Amino acid sequence: RLDIPFTKYGRSQNARRQLKAFLEKIISERKLQGNLEESCDVLGLFLAALGEEENAFAQSQIVDELIHLLNAAHFTTATSLTWAMVELAARPQWREKLRQELTEVVKDEPLNLGHLKQLNQMTYFFKEIERLYNPAGVVLFRGVVKEIEYAGYRIPPGWVVIVAQGLTHRMSEIYTNPESFDPERFAPPREEDKKDSFALIGFGGGEHICIGIEFAKMEMKIFLATLLQRYDWEVTPEYEPNNYHQLPFQVEGKLQAQVTSLGSEFKIQNSKFKINNTQK
Repeated sequence: RLDIPFTKYGRSQNARRQLKAFLEKIISERKLQGNLEESCDVLGLFLAALGEEENAFAQSQIVDELIHLLNAAHFTTATSLTWAMVELAARPQWREKLRQELTEVVKDEPLNLGHLKQLNQMTYFFKEIERLYNPAGVVLFRGVVKEIEYAGYRIPPGWVVIVAQGLTHRMSEIYTNPESFDPERFAPPREEDKKDSFALIGFGGGEHICIGIEFAKMEMKIFLATLLQRYDWEVTPEYEPNNYHQLPFQVEGKLQAQVTSLGSEFKIQNSKFKINNTQK
């Protein structure tokens, strides 16, 4: 890895420096606003928080946390939604199944949180996306802080443990025909992800499970529900996923989505905004 121009790593580090400068400017502006203790936003809480030694967090630490939040909150959900569109383009039966569920649950009402909890088929569909595409990566790295013993092996502090999500999600002991796309595996009575508490770990597990897991699920359901209600689409050329380890940018330029309006009227409302889609 050479941090020089024209290399992939160099470009990534240059982008990080630009992002860091942008965030440092926002932090300075936020400090000038004051009222950090009464803040209801993440940045204000970071700036007002004190560490174990009753000292404020260093600005570099806050910048790192903000970059982490940006990556975790947007890259993973965008990855899941990208592959959801690709899979639904290749599986029209599932596209219609999800639309039918939306019609039965939402009816003519504005979409709300109560509706999202009732979208069981969509829940199963997103679980299968999580299982096969591992939006947070096919492996997770965890640092060992105190000595542990596992399967007869002693693992000392300072070592790094690799948790293989991609391998776990393809274990035939847990999942029937693990290479096949089958959201129904998560529906009763099969519920294959409940065979083990760590059977589905796309968001991590245990104490280190993603803190934003419920927000991510809500965000993805709102996006996909809106898309299904308003639009239809196809992905060209026809894509048969045979490498579930690929990321969206690795197929960028190879695949294109053609999106067309369904011509129906659908409204999303809350206290701040209203979006109307009318026939064109």
